[in-house]
Amino acid sequence: MISSGGRGGSRSGSRRGGSYGGGGALDRRTTRQGGALLGVLLCIAASVPYWSYTDGDASIYFAFLKGFFDKPFSYAPGVVSFGATSPLHVLVLAPIHHLFGAEWIYVAKVLNLLLVLTGAWMIGRSTRHPLGMLGALAAVAATPQLMENTFDLFEVGVVFLVGAGCVAALVEERWRSALLWAGFAYLARPELVLAAAGAVVYVGSCAGRRAPWAFLLPGLIATTGYHWWMASQGAGWLPTSVTGRLHRVAGEAGGSWTERFAGSFAPRWVHPSGLGGEVLVLLALAAIGLVVLLPKRNKSLWPALAYAGGVLAVYVVFPPSTYAARYLLAVAPCLVLLVAKLFEAGSSLRIPGWAPALSCLLALATVRYAWGLPPRWPEHVGLWSRDLARFRGYEPAADLSDAIAGLAAPGERVLVYEIQSQYGSRARLVSMDAIVGGEAAAAYARREEWTDFVVRSNVRWVVINQAQEYRPAYRGTVLHRMYQAQEEARRDGSPFEVGVVEVADGAVVYRLRVLNRAVLPPPFGSMQAEPPVLGEREGGLERGIPAWESIWEVTANPESQVR
Repeated sequence: MISSGGRGGSRSGSRRGGSYGGGGALDRRTTRQGGALLGVLLCIAASVPYWSYTDGDASIYFAFLKGFFDKPFSYAPGVVSFGATSPLHVLVLAPIHHLFGAEWIYVAKVLNLLLVLTGAWMIGRSTRHPLGMLGALAAVAATPQLMENTFDLFEVGVVFLVGAGCVAALVEERWRSALLWAGFAYLARPELVLAAAGAVVYVGSCAGRRAPWAFLLPGLIATTGYHWWMASQGAGWLPTSVTGRLHRVAGEAGGSWTERFAGSFAPRWVHPSGLGGEVLVLLALAAIGLVVLLPKRNKSLWPALAYAGGVLAVYVVFPPSTYAARYLLAVAPCLVLLVAKLFEAGSSLRIPGWAPALSCLLALATVRYAWGLPPRWPEHVGLWSRDLARFRGYEPAADLSDAIAGLAAPGERVLVYEIQSQYGSRARLVSMDAIVGGEAAAAYARREEWTDFVVRSNVRWVVINQAQEYRPAYRGTVLHRMYQAQEEARRDGSPFEVGVVEVADGAVVYRLRVLNRAVLPPPFGSMQAEPPVLGEREGGLERGIPAWESIWEVTANPESQVR
């Protein structure tokens, strides 16, 4: 283990020794191990209902994993692209995908959970108290959003581990370790550069001239090397996972700040798009911990606030409106630390067994919450019953890949919103919202007409789904007109005569080639047989959005004079 660069070495053995309830070092170690074991068991119990979960956004990573050993960070075959929000997540899971074949997703889910548990253990260890260890793990078990996104295979594991490692090292005044973790924060998730900056400022204020700044270098070198590789392969210097979301925020940030803040952080029973109960338990316990610890001037507060302050400030000033609960997991280690310190502070209570009882109550509540949810994609991605070789666990994009394969030749460009379908496609998919690759950024931001982009980029096919209706960025564009024409065609059944439905725009005629039969009403399709869908849980129900509804061929407009 890396030794302290500051004052950490003198804080070990005698610290609050009497609060363990007597006994020597062996008794304290046994008690701490017992707390850790109980906490891990609670986490495992809370995690079981989420094993079958997958998510459309998380599956964007899958194509990066698939192509990594052919060409690092390639999305389409041989084409390096930005779009992996967490490069570190790709680096960790790519070997799993490469080595374990069709079962890789099982191993990846276990690894993601282990990374979270390791982070919680590091935070618990930093409290030097068995109740702190139990509190940290119980906080993880009692946070459904953390469990859900872990098994969705978002970058939760590396984000939580990096944050926990940095915060725990700051609490223990191990400046070298803190700076080493901080150096890799950006690669875990871009906004964590603000958390790293807070950690650097904290180390500088505490260690002064003795701060071991050289320990930032490994992470900075890795970050520079990543961006150099991307730029050298033609992907540019700026990550499109960031710039694409900025375009979305700029184009779709409707309503006042108050409305967007309420939509981001209010409970769902207060605001329909709020984050509900998914992180409220963790936030509430952390708030109580803050209130309890502030009067005591507990030194653990300041590392947590230094790490989380910048990220929280950005989310308060610029509320994300959607996915707020998931984005808030970037600072979850700090919230878990406050809960752990709250449990530690409670050791002065003369109530035997209160901490294990509270931990079990929290975990059982979240287990009950989780087991009350419907399984995610029960007919399409049940991990217990379905062969995952087809798409490694994400059926909606596999369905779209099959539809594209029936029309587009290998290498032909296809403009598509659900870019994760690149995983199973030999065509060259182009991200319609510019999150992956950024090729359509100007069109998405309305600095360029979509048809001009289609012609300039040699796009041969366009996939339409409900996003072109509900996303404000597409309204009034030719993509929206195509969606409207598709809906008219759906009502009269004419699309089964290929080429009947057309949308002309400048030099191009878009010809409807196929409708997703699964979403058509009888007699053309069956609404009873649910199609593979992208969706999000809302009030315990699934609100599905088909991955694709129609595919259009791009052809020349014979009546246009544009050359």
